[in-house]
Amino acid sequence: MIAPHSLSAEREERLHEILLGYLEADARGQAPDTRQFLEAHAEFAEELADFLACRRRVETIVAPLRTAACQPEAQARETISLLGDFRLVREIGRGGMGIVYEAEQLSLNRRVAVKVLPFAAALDPKQLHRFKNEAQTAALLHHPNIVPVHAVGSESGVHYFAMQFIQGRSLAAFIDEGRQHSGERPASAGWCDQHQPANAGRSPTGARNVRVAELGLRAAQALEYAHQQGVVHRDIKPANLLLDERDELWITDFGLAMFQTSPGVTITGELVGTLRYMSPEQALAKRGLIDHRTDIYSLGATLYELLTLQPIFAGQEGQELLWQIAYQEPDQPRSIDRSIAVDLETILLKAMAKNPAERYSSAGELADDLQRFLEHKPILARRPTLLDKAAKWARRHRTMVAVGLTAFLLLIGGQMVSHYLIRREHGRYKDAYLEAEAHRKRAEDNFRQARRAVDDFVRLSDEMMYDKPLPQEIRMKVLETALAYYQDFIAQHGADPSIKADLEDSRQLVARILQEISIIQDANKLQWLTRTAIQKDLRLTDSQQTRIAQRYKEIVDCWKQHGGDVRQNGREKLHELMLKICQQAEQAAAEILTPDQSRRLQQIAVQQMGIRAFRHPAVIKALSLTAEQQQAIVRRYQLELFPQKPIFTSLDISLKQVAETVMEMHRRHLNSIVAKELSAPQQARWKELTGKPLEGDVLFCVIDRSAWFRRQYLFEPDHPSAESRPKMDKLPRNSHED
Repeated sequence: MIAPHSLSAEREERLHEILLGYLEADARGQAPDTRQFLEAHAEFAEELADFLACRRRVETIVAPLRTAACQPEAQARETISLLGDFRLVREIGRGGMGIVYEAEQLSLNRRVAVKVLPFAAALDPKQLHRFKNEAQTAALLHHPNIVPVHAVGSESGVHYFAMQFIQGRSLAAFIDEGRQHSGERPASAGWCDQHQPANAGRSPTGARNVRVAELGLRAAQALEYAHQQGVVHRDIKPANLLLDERDELWITDFGLAMFQTSPGVTITGELVGTLRYMSPEQALAKRGLIDHRTDIYSLGATLYELLTLQPIFAGQEGQELLWQIAYQEPDQPRSIDRSIAVDLETILLKAMAKNPAERYSSAGELADDLQRFLEHKPILARRPTLLDKAAKWARRHRTMVAVGLTAFLLLIGGQMVSHYLIRREHGRYKDAYLEAEAHRKRAEDNFRQARRAVDDFVRLSDEMMYDKPLPQEIRMKVLETALAYYQDFIAQHGADPSIKADLEDSRQLVARILQEISIIQDANKLQWLTRTAIQKDLRLTDSQQTRIAQRYKEIVDCWKQHGGDVRQNGREKLHELMLKICQQAEQAAAEILTPDQSRRLQQIAVQQMGIRAFRHPAVIKALSLTAEQQQAIVRRYQLELFPQKPIFTSLDISLKQVAETVMEMHRRHLNSIVAKELSAPQQARWKELTGKPLEGDVLFCVIDRSAWFRRQYLFEPDHPSAESRPKMDKLPRNSHED
């Protein structure tokens, strides 16, 4: 057989590809003919011939094992194959480093475990070296908790070694069993109940703490012995820790073991061991930093999982798990299970420290601390302080710390420069600040003057009403304008404590204006009942029309009789009289009309309000309008109502045409707003509130008689004379007035 190490790296990789293709074809039942296979790869004829011969030999040895289980015991014994001095009985496990069989050593008539190197692995010099390394390492170690090796050999190219047969299970099996029972019984159930120590008491959680500490103590003592012999295991995990029927712990599988005085079989940058239980230095492939303390970390991770029934890190993907091992701190055991002893948690956290220098310096020290825990003595390990945790984090994130420190220094330097510049420019900006302060004071004075102007505006509208029988359109516009101002004032200055009194006055004015607007809108109903179009729509009888005219005249006379006297007594008295008269007008309308006529009049009132209906409290409540909808309606109305160009470009029109055009424009935009801004249920409710359109009348307050509206929207601004345009103050309010 050609020595594997005689192959170059390129030829070895090519040989592995050929062997992999052969095995895949054989697994599909399409294995090529031996002679044709060798001729197709003549450059590897000698190596492939050795491979095929070794494969046939292994098949010859193992084939009887596959059928022995299905045969009677007597017949099965006759078919079991021999491997040197050993008769193979059954396969009991397999892994990356070989297949393990239960066997009988014929010369000594004893049961042993025989580990056989797979024929494909025998062609890999690295695998073969590790297999021999495991046998030689274990053979050098003689400890009550390390599985001893009895013999090493090679039979017809099949490499094997025999070791003591351990009748029991691995800790990995006990962990799986504990996880299965964790939802039904306490986590200590299963393996802990079967192996409860004498000093555990009756508490299952206490038994689990003690049991884990005892197993950790035995494993640490065995590792301390191996380390003293210069051997680092490098693959401590639950599957490599066995528990026999006598409750003895055994460490097995030294296939990845390393002698601290030799270069070993691992090069820098290569990952060895089981990923989930690797130490951070193993995960980072820092071979120069790997020593006996890597076994201490792996043992701590194993005891962590045995104690919590959860892996130290939950990552599934390789890169994710490597990052967690190298940089992330594990969850503290007591955060998973509060019954775990604090001292035992402290011991495990010290054993699993990221920095090897912060772990126990030897497995013996770990064993001593576990012994102290079992004897209820103070342990030597101490929990890390906040400063220790910060230092650990800084060591693990040196680049980030360096960047942060650099940024901090730059920030300090920037602050110093900024402070210098500020002091230098202080004198220059002092005058600018004083000037800005003066501007601010002037702005506040202007603001207060504007507020007084609005207050006076509202007061004058009150005083001018003494000769009016009922509130008119101008009064409504004044109140709406003042309401918008006060609401904006509250929104802009609501958080300013310096004008708290002004804010409170504004809130009271807003409440009063809202009340007055609502009353005015309801009180206008009596005045509307005097209009011919509404009387026809409501089908009022002659008697009803007579009563309405009489009550309307009484209210007008009352206002003329008392309005002037009340006006002299102040604004509040005038406001009270106005509200009283409005309430009388509303009550008179309710007494004269039938219920159906009252409902129809209410619909007409909503129609007459036009866009202002969406600001009426009753309409807002009936439609369940949101604040966003109300704002959107106002914006859309303003954008769509006022055109980019004047409506009329000619003066050859009548006043009635102007009124009808503007009225139709308002109605069209109002319908557009209803369709675009209201939901389907709201549109249906709106139809209920407005009813059928009023015929023979135009909307009240639709036409703005101001010169600004006339110049901006009705006629071209370049006509020769304003006198030549229709007189807007002559435009009709209703069709019957035209």
